[in-house]
Amino acid sequence: MPSQWISSFCVIRLLKVDYATKALIGWSIAQPVLYGQLSNFEFVAESLSIIGGLLMLRSSKVGGAGDGVKGGGVVNVRTHLVGRLLLPAMYVFYAGQFLFSALTEEETSR
Repeated sequence: MPSQWISSFCVIRLLKVDYATKALIGWSIAQPVLYGQLSNFEFVAESLSIIGGLLMLRSSKVGGAGDGVKGGGVVNVRTHLVGRLLLPAMYVFYAGQFLFSALTEEETSR
């Protein structure tokens, strides 16, 4: 996808980070829908983790540096908070999968 390449290049080079992160977040939201993978929880959790990382990048580069109130206001603080909550989505998925498999009782043939 050309938008992914161009947006990723812009993020790496710190050119038009605002538009680049918006494009990558939009693609990360649209990707599970377009591929028909909404029932694939692993894929959705991966997309949520990517969105969380992009939101954190966006809050630090677009909103301005600082404590959030001076740098970008309340919106910057909220964006950073949502990014921090979404970033570990993949780890939460795998931890839940492990705990579910550990707690389910397997039958033996005795």
